[in-house]
Amino acid sequence: MGLFSPVIRGYLREIQHLAKGRLLDVGCGDKPYQSVFKNVSEYVGIDLSPKAGIPNRLKSRFEKIDVFARATELPFCSESYDVVLCTQVIAHIMDPDLFFSEVYRVLRNEGVLLATFPLINPLCEVPHEYFRYTEFSFQELCKRNNLCVEEVQKMGGGWFSIGFLARNFLYIDSERAQKVIVKRFLIYLGNVIYSLFERLDNYDRHPECPLNYLGIARKL
Repeated sequence: MGLFSPVIRGYLREIQHLAKGRLLDVGCGDKPYQSVFKNVSEYVGIDLSPKAGIPNRLKSRFEKIDVFARATELPFCSESYDVVLCTQVIAHIMDPDLFFSEVYRVLRNEGVLLATFPLINPLCEVPHEYFRYTEFSFQELCKRNNLCVEEVQKMGGGWFSIGFLARNFLYIDSERAQKVIVKRFLIYLGNVIYSLFERLDNYDRHPECPLNYLGIARKL
């Protein structure tokens, strides 16, 4: 789980009531959000296989994957799922239209897509990170593939973005530090800065610079 995972978990809890029936988690990793969705009858996770050669993936990431497949080639029958969950994945998909068309295909009528995606975030899984999306590009991709957008939530404003990046950079520096005391100080400093800017964000939200998005779309 990444540094932002607890925030994503909180937002997903708020909308978990939308998920019922069969759920497909695209890019599931070790299924960090499975426990959030208590009302689904089945939880299936797909992700790339170890043979894909994605850098810096721990062995534990592959242990809970049910099906190895690409997001643009979902190996399921049409109209076989009620929910598609996709957290922090679409930035890594070279052909987003193909992915959204696949989501439409596997969703049943009235089925829902729950997607989170970053606007401001350090690169990860390099070189397999290709795009950053706004709420408007998400809406356009859904529209082009016959999905009706119900809501796009901004996950954190400008101050939160600054605090998150500062903590991330200090954590990276802590991993490079040779002395334990320096490591601990950098982690502590990162947590303090993050907490302060998170509180500032609650009082002075800058929605023009969100850190992340949660998009909800439905197949009608």
